[in-house]
Amino acid sequence: MPCQHEKSISCFYDQNHFCLCQQFGSHRVANCFPFDSNLVHNCFKLSTCQNDGDCIQNDHQCPQTSRCNCRECSYGSLCQFKSSLFDLSLDGILGFHIQPHIYITNQPVVVQITLCLIALIVFIGILNGF
Repeated sequence: MPCQHEKSISCFYDQNHFCLCQQFGSHRVANCFPFDSNLVHNCFKLSTCQNDGDCIQNDHQCPQTSRCNCRECSYGSLCQFKSSLFDLSLDGILGFHIQPHIYITNQPVVVQITLCLIALIVFIGILNGF
């Protein structure tokens, strides 16, 4: 009912379910699945997450994979990087834009331009040294 009455919401939850609102034909319907909001996902206290990141596993009884849910101002696969420590460094500015395991030709334009500028500056510095 919330999806049908309120067009602006995309999801909602209660004590037992998490629901996503979707357009199905001419109606908005809720796609709900069981969700325990009180369940603690700490990877059996063997978390590799840093900077107070939460470890989340794909199954609480027999997990196969885990991921880190990072706190604000932290990022990286293990939440190992903090952006709150940087004022105007390249890592603080571009860190969120760099996509791991992606070729440079498929990276965002801002990353490609920055890499070209850095290569140009290094080249000019080498020439200046000679």
